[in-house]
Amino acid sequence: MRQTLVIYLDVLLFVNVVVNFTILYITYKILGMKVSKPRIIFATALTSLYGLVVCLPQMSILLNIFFKIAIAAITVLIAFDFKGAKFFLKSILVFLAVTFAYIGIITSFQYLPFASSAFFIQNGEVYYNLPLPYILAATIALFLIETLISRYFSKKLKKGETVECKIVIRDKEVNITAFCDSGNFLSEPLSGLPVVIVNTKTLLPLLPEEAVVKNSSDLFSVLEKDDFFKLRLRAVPFHGAGNCGGVLVGLKPDRFWAGKEEKEVILALDDSFFKNGQNYDAILNL
Repeated sequence: MRQTLVIYLDVLLFVNVVVNFTILYITYKILGMKVSKPRIIFATALTSLYGLVVCLPQMSILLNIFFKIAIAAITVLIAFDFKGAKFFLKSILVFLAVTFAYIGIITSFQYLPFASSAFFIQNGEVYYNLPLPYILAATIALFLIETLISRYFSKKLKKGETVECKIVIRDKEVNITAFCDSGNFLSEPLSGLPVVIVNTKTLLPLLPEEAVVKNSSDLFSVLEKDDFFKLRLRAVPFHGAGNCGGVLVGLKPDRFWAGKEEKEVILALDDSFFKNGQNYDAILNL
């Protein structure tokens, strides 16, 4: 006798959102990227809606494989953007690895009480007819695994250390050495992003030729005339000892790495923080 399975769309969508958001969030963390809220929301929505194919008639194997590959590629592009073929391939592999890990954790729950016949597979998608606590338990388990792995492999920056950094702007890049200073509390007022103070001279290869100027006010006016840099300009107010203070020219890079970890930061361009004989070109905000 054929058995009839009732699929509740509200349960299906809720579980898909929880599962897909968790998978994408963990992928962000493993790749060392700052989570982009708009991107992760759109990517979660896409993968969750695609999960509705479990309600459709069975597709052919080739068509099913085509759609699975296409959705995985589009999801990665939406969530992480295209930053080169190597990074794109790495993102897909990490995304799939986390997906398989999550499925493995949830599938193992079939041996627990009240979870028999809890899995229905159609068109390569899985419908989990599981109690909500099981879904949440799998989510927590994956987060704990990711946290343990990250703590094991990550190297925390400490005060007084120097770290190699890479800055990418307009498809050009420079490598600099940054000093980890716990006294740098600067952040950009509007976005709240941490500010990295960078010696202007080290960034000249990334800036327009007209940027070889003497002071920050000239630098701001030069960059403001360039449509590309105009959208990335920021004003970074600072206060020092006594009545010392002012506004630094801020610039949002396309990408920034501190060691092997990618961070979202604002660069504050200035020369006055750096003296001859120093072995670093930037000051990090810890």
